[in-house]
Amino acid sequence: MKLRVGVIKALQEKLKRNDKEAVLRDYIFDHLWLLDTSWERARGSEHVETTVNKFLKENTKNLPKGEKKDRIDIGYRTASGKHVIIELKRASVAVPLDTLTKQIRKYRDGARRILEKTTYKDWPIEIVCVVGKSPPEWETATGPIGVNKSLAAVDARLVFYDELLSNAQQAYADYLEVHIKIDKLWNVFQAIDDFAPPTD
Repeated sequence: MKLRVGVIKALQEKLKRNDKEAVLRDYIFDHLWLLDTSWERARGSEHVETTVNKFLKENTKNLPKGEKKDRIDIGYRTASGKHVIIELKRASVAVPLDTLTKQIRKYRDGARRILEKTTYKDWPIEIVCVVGKSPPEWETATGPIGVNKSLAAVDARLVFYDELLSNAQQAYADYLEVHIKIDKLWNVFQAIDDFAPPTD
């Protein structure tokens, strides 16, 4: 937990400069718990991660210029019995739902073809799109529910930058609260241990 607190503190410091995109690019792929506190990186999966990441990077090269500009980075990790593909979109860009689902389907299907030849083939794939702005359809008749349903159909979900950072900061606050309680209890126990009855 101390390591996690260190990551959150570093995030908070960098956020003062308002460079969310750069901060998350540097942190998120190595600290999956920022997206889900239960996610820990699977051990022994380095080879499959290298192979899938190579596919995703090559896919990026083939994107049209506009779509390439909308993206900061994409990466893949194994975590807690899942294959996790994370795409960071630029905080200033609202990517249309059709574009998003088309891209996601391509990542998912390509990753599945690669994973089919590995011992991890039965693990589910989850794709997380980290965005600053919701798709334009969010404000139309489709609405948030429709957007989320469309993404769930391709094994994906949205996570907003502010939501992610808020959750990380809350985790830090929760840790501090527990830590303070433990310290208080420790002081009580220490006082009991140190107590010596008066001698005649």
